[in-house]
Amino acid sequence: MKLSTSQFNPAQNSESNFYALFPHRYDYLWAEHPAPGERPQWQTQSKHPLSDRLLQQGAFLYGVRFGSRTNYVLIDIDKNSAYHPSRDPFAIQRLTGALEQIGLVSYVAVTSSHSGGLHIYFPFTAEQKSYQMGRVVQVIAQNAGFKVKPGHLELFPNARPYQEKLSLYAGHRLPLQLGSYLLGPDFEPIFTIEAEFVRQWQFAQARNDISTEVIDQVWKTAHRQERAITKNAAKFLNDLDAEIEPGWTGTGQTNWILSKVADREFIFRHVLSGGEPLEGESLVAAILQVVTSLPGYKEFCRHQHEIENRVRDWARCVEKHRYHYGGTKAKLMGNSSPQSKPPNQNALKAEDAQRRIREAVADLIAKNEFPSAITARRKAIERYGISPTTLNKYRSLWHPNELDHTPKDQPEKVPAEKSSEPLSNKDVQTLSLNKLLDTSAAPPEQAEVLNDRIGGCGGSSIPPALKQKILAKLEQARRGHSVVSIETKRQQRASEQYQAKLTRWLESGDPILVKEARERLGLPPLT
Repeated sequence: MKLSTSQFNPAQNSESNFYALFPHRYDYLWAEHPAPGERPQWQTQSKHPLSDRLLQQGAFLYGVRFGSRTNYVLIDIDKNSAYHPSRDPFAIQRLTGALEQIGLVSYVAVTSSHSGGLHIYFPFTAEQKSYQMGRVVQVIAQNAGFKVKPGHLELFPNARPYQEKLSLYAGHRLPLQLGSYLLGPDFEPIFTIEAEFVRQWQFAQARNDISTEVIDQVWKTAHRQERAITKNAAKFLNDLDAEIEPGWTGTGQTNWILSKVADREFIFRHVLSGGEPLEGESLVAAILQVVTSLPGYKEFCRHQHEIENRVRDWARCVEKHRYHYGGTKAKLMGNSSPQSKPPNQNALKAEDAQRRIREAVADLIAKNEFPSAITARRKAIERYGISPTTLNKYRSLWHPNELDHTPKDQPEKVPAEKSSEPLSNKDVQTLSLNKLLDTSAAPPEQAEVLNDRIGGCGGSSIPPALKQKILAKLEQARRGHSVVSIETKRQQRASEQYQAKLTRWLESGDPILVKEARERLGLPPLT
């Protein structure tokens, strides 16, 4: 039977009270110790709680989440954050000053890891509701001008939106593991042992006297402003989580995982963690942080050498085709608006396939290895991991005969030409005698036939005045008509169109079109 948080009792072999400071051990995080300069690949273990014995062994890095109640608040400030002491020596004091209104006046500061980020703990004696405390601290920080977002400033417990099925709280790594050290008043490392951490924790805990009245007041104000996430949106979010959390289980999954992470971070991150919706570099950083820490990334992702570029591509894609949840451009999920439906993965896959073809072509051209023959060109592009099916689908990006991108169902129209060949009565029968037909282009022989039809029996809807005008034009055509072969004029027009097309290709700036045009015109390749 699964014990509640209040019933859980850590192993009794602890040498200090350090582990007892973090009583919630279910759904804990663990990761192998990373190589210097690399990020841990965190995984969630939900089958059993984290024991003190595992913590004492130290074979892995560990992190914990929050239960329904908490006796501390944690602030995570990244090394590159504008609020880090190395960039703003007074930011933490400003934040502490803002939190004084609810009784948080003292903290314990440690380095989170070798990365140089900071974890700042605000412990207190009277346990508080985790969801309420997370939302209240977020509102206070935002009202003080602090922006809460991943890789910048994060708060634990995180402010969770209301969902029909509540998700887990975000987890944080435990202090005093590899690279984590206590910090002094000026954020300088000091001698670090578990007993000293406990002593500072208890000292701060005694000073932090939580004001439940102020917390309730802030909570009520924030709760009235908070939008509840809809049932359909919650399902979509849970589906994304289910796709993301297992990480890589084999090769060929990079684009699929990137698409899911990009969707979640762009659409829902401001709802899950508070702050402003992610865009631009903040979105790229958040996606990159999640992707590189997923299970199986090191073993199965074959795009690690270009992962940041891939992430940027997907970030631009979701910014173009998605909307932030609750944004002004989209209605809430769950209604009939097309924008509120889950993103179209087929469109994302198509865009990625076309991008890969363009990159392959550009690379071949840069290496001067782009063949002119169709079969050789196809095989050269396939070496970049692009399937024949994909190449057939997007022939307009590489096939020499389809580079003009003219839709097949919209052939270029060639205007009717004057002809010296007489038309038989049978041929004339197929022509429309609509009264708006301009017959001035008719040759003399055809004019006679048309004249007979206009004035013959059987009834014509053309008024007499208009009939006279048409006959006058036909007479002008007889006197001034120049006999030119229709086939010759068609060939001349086709030649002009071909030259114009090659000129457009040369001026397009597209490397494949420029190369193709220079080859057809007999020009030397560009160096």
